Amino acid sequence: NISSELYKSGDFKLQDDKEAKASGTDAGTYNMDLTADDFVNINTDFTNVEFVVTDGYLKIDPREVTLTSGSARKTYDGTALTYNEVSETGDGFVEGEGADYNVTGTLTDVGKVDNEFTYKLKEGTKTQNYMITPYYGELEVTPVEVEVVVTIKGNTGKETYDGTEKSVTDYKVTGITMAGEQTELYT
Repeated sequence: NISSELYKSGDFKLQDDKEAKASGTDAGTYNMDLTADDFVNINTDFTNVEFVVTDGYLKIDPREVTLTSGSARKTYDGTALTYNEVSETGDGFVEGEGADYNVTGTLTDVGKVDNEFTYKLKEGTKTQNYMITPYYGELEVTPVEVEVVVTIKGNTGKETYDGTEKSVTDYKVTGITMAGEQTELYT
């Protein structure tokens, strides 16, 4: 904005040793550091020129990265369920930068848990350049739905009456069968 119609933008210049430039690489705000003293009136027809300067700047926003551990589900089989995958979405990491992951989620018995993980930025990856949001996937172990038949035989005994109480205790499992499987016999 110039307050006189006679004074034009070509009537002043930036001092030779000054550059109107803001630059940076990492996320943050970089000022030009311009002041009124950086400008010179070159129109000799005007001797009283005031420069009112609002400094310029460059703002570099951090990249938004969402880290999500994988989800997995299985039927109970007595072994631990793990899923060691982490996906990166959003803006993602710049080529050559990133993170290493340690997925710690595990589940053996029926239920659900978060597939927790931690991360460590790789060398040369600066925290200030990223807004990282972690999300946990879910691990789920479901119950076995196949019918299980347990065959139990109570113990037997034989005594001759003598006027006192007699008893027999305990039982034996004689077989366990799951649909489609052969009977596993116990002795």
